[in-house]
Amino acid sequence: MITIETNNAQYELPSEISLVIPKDIKISTSKFDVGKDNSRFTKCEKITKIYIKKKIANCSNIVFELTQECNFRCKYCAYSGIYPENRTHKSEHMDEAIAKGALKTFSNMVFSGSRINRSNITIGFYGGEPLLKLDLIKKIVYFSKLVKDEFGQEHKWSYRIATNGYLLTASQIDYFVKNNFFY
Repeated sequence: MITIETNNAQYELPSEISLVIPKDIKISTSKFDVGKDNSRFTKCEKITKIYIKKKIANCSNIVFELTQECNFRCKYCAYSGIYPENRTHKSEHMDEAIAKGALKTFSNMVFSGSRINRSNITIGFYGGEPLLKLDLIKKIVYFSKLVKDEFGQEHKWSYRIATNGYLLTASQIDYFVKNNFFY
């Protein structure tokens, strides 16, 4: 069991849960002590798998990091290597099976009936440079339409992409417009 303590509350998490810990949290052997700014935490219930599923069920978007590669190496980029706490560009890619599994899991939780009504579902694409994996973007868009049909939901599904735009072609722009992408 992992314990997170703030000035006002204590949270327990099963040890099998992966965490991304904000920098202002000090890590000790048995618990996490929040730094002076504890605004990241609000008083909340015990964190369990049910709690996490409930929170995911109230999400309206999912973001896929398709690749850690990029066609540029901008010095100001968070992944340029000048920020020691961040990853750097690598030749790692998401595969289709992971993407399908993540979208299916997300959809199952979102449409489980325990969610707040949301009229929009957004799927985001991020990287490195996501246009390097255009084939995977198209597969995820196609698969998301099948998922939408399976759940029979009346929600508007749209897509986002964070790109430097260098690899965009006229046919890709047409594809993005046709499939309700926005930035």
